Amino acid sequence: MSTIVLEDSNTTTGTTTTLNIVCPNGNDGIEWIDRVGIAIAILGVLGGIVTFLWQQHLDRLAATEAKIKEDEDLDRQQALERVRQQMSVYVGPLQRLWKTQSTIMMHYMRHSGHGFKVARTILAEKGRAYWHKLMDDDFVQKFIDDPNSWEAVHYRNLVTRRLQPIYTRIRELILNHTADLADMPVQEEWLNLYSEVDIASPHNSSININVIFDTYVAWTFEYDDIIESWKQEDFRRMQPQITVAFMICNELIDLLYNKAKEKEAKYNQHVTVFKNEIQKSPFTGSQTKVTNAETYVVQRRNPSLAQELEEDCDNEEAEARQNSGLSFVENDVEENNVEEEGGDNPSNTFHRYANWD
Repeated sequence: MSTIVLEDSNTTTGTTTTLNIVCPNGNDGIEWIDRVGIAIAILGVLGGIVTFLWQQHLDRLAATEAKIKEDEDLDRQQALERVRQQMSVYVGPLQRLWKTQSTIMMHYMRHSGHGFKVARTILAEKGRAYWHKLMDDDFVQKFIDDPNSWEAVHYRNLVTRRLQPIYTRIRELILNHTADLADMPVQEEWLNLYSEVDIASPHNSSININVIFDTYVAWTFEYDDIIESWKQEDFRRMQPQITVAFMICNELIDLLYNKAKEKEAKYNQHVTVFKNEIQKSPFTGSQTKVTNAETYVVQRRNPSLAQELEEDCDNEEAEARQNSGLSFVENDVEENNVEEEGGDNPSNTFHRYANWD
């Protein structure tokens, strides 16, 4: 480094001004430029590192979002496949078979003179009344007393040729698929629809939702045993003694079916759910608006609704029977004859219990 000295003398004032200029030598200038270059290089490297790390973050974020979307699509696809399996293998066939069974029995009860007193009892009393035998004991007693009568033979043919094939298939579906394909309501949801007294099994006191189906399966096995006895000319039994909550079982099957259809529509936008929102009685013409499965269940068990429909359809069904020219088997029990004349008929509520979706 060198110093240049400049002096300026003023003759008037007699003063001298000195200016010192310091200049770096050749080596000092090079060191300063090198430092600037190194700083720029360091900044460039740091910028590259920051850019690289930011890009890595963006790539990881995009990959994470893609994985989440892939998992969601996979979950949706698997859920849709499971729902389709439910509908094709379990819930769909189960519902159609149950409705067919109900149609068979309701038709027989109507035209045999048995009537629907049990449905009225259920709606009025609930609780233990839900658990009942298929037929009144007084009604089938005459088949035991005279097993060769036309009515007794007709009843046994009904059971062996129409009822047994249906309940056998229902039993197989329940035993084979309920454990893996039934999305049962949780207990809190189930208890919102029924009280513990309603759903408690009279056989083992359990309130587990599966006991509804378990009891039905046991009922079918007892019917098979009775049918085998008939083959040996033993007619001392005409129906199982196991009581079943048929109405609750029907509503549980409807609940499973409706939920499966709603899930299918949720996972597949191309699926349209057909809902029977209007339930209409062919005898009374009265209609009931059903908004969802849970409301449907509650409305079915509304005693005031049942009473109203019962009063409306007494005369109308009697007229419908007369106009249709239907003939009915005479019932030896005088009480049942009175019920027939007085309109022991299925109201809108009873039809939903029996056969309607």
